Amino acid sequence: MSLSRALAAPAAALGLLAAALPASAAPILLENGVAFLEIDPESPDGLTGWTVNGVPHVRTQSFWIGTAGGPEIPLSDLSLFLVQTDDADGDGVTDGLGLIYTRPDGPPVGIGYKLTGSAIGASGPLVSELRIDVRIFESEDGETIRLVQYTDVDLFNSYA
Repeated sequence: MSLSRALAAPAAALGLLAAALPASAAPILLENGVAFLEIDPESPDGLTGWTVNGVPHVRTQSFWIGTAGGPEIPLSDLSLFLVQTDDADGDGVTDGLGLIYTRPDGPPVGIGYKLTGSAIGASGPLVSELRIDVRIFESEDGETIRLVQYTDVDLFNSYA
């Protein structure tokens, strides 16, 4: 199943995917060409160490969710239901990740990561792109949901 299909699965079908969840998800490395990214689905820091050609660009990135009248909590505080890795370009390394978190009081949340980067040894400027898709499955009661993203960016190792 592709990442996009896993994230598009209706909430009712989530029970069928339970067997795909490992007991505990360790940090997962995504790589594509000169770009590397580590994601720990069970850590409040979430995404850490996005580097391009060995130069750090993002130190940490995390997502927080809240409902009307309630505080935001990190996605890592929710129950991790599904972890699915992907090798979209067929080069034998993981460059995509799909995660689904369940909430005891509302619909599940899905997040997908897709990393691309210049080929190793490519001439010209090195590039990298990270696509992040977040999906909050529909709630039957029409609840209002807030999604907050925190990113600590260190472009080209510049801490200023």
